[in-house]
Amino acid sequence: MREALERQIVFLISNTGSGTRRKILDELFTPTEKLVLAKRLALVTLINKKLPTHEISDNLGVSPSTVSRFEVAVESGKYSNTSKWTKRNELETKLSELLGSLVAAAFGKRGKSFKQMVDEL
Repeated sequence: MREALERQIVFLISNTGSGTRRKILDELFTPTEKLVLAKRLALVTLINKKLPTHEISDNLGVSPSTVSRFEVAVESGKYSNTSKWTKRNELETKLSELLGSLVAAAFGKRGKSFKQMVDEL
């Protein structure tokens, strides 16, 4: 059963047009779930850019221990496919725009936005 569900997710992501995919994801994910996913993508992206743990923590609003856990996971290759994808898509700036829009609400008045942080790199 689990494998069948995972195949459905892969099918949705890979075989659906971006407009339809966005509508479906908007229906299926709560704002909090979208924020969590965006933060995870941002963590992988910023860790690969070698930003300091405290800077990532401050700007994403996550604890330093969360950043450290992700650093260990990224370095061990747990997120190798995600890392490749974020590096490839970041060159086109689409990822930065996506992450910026998804996590904008998380920053509020706590300093730099994700976009500002990426722009400074």
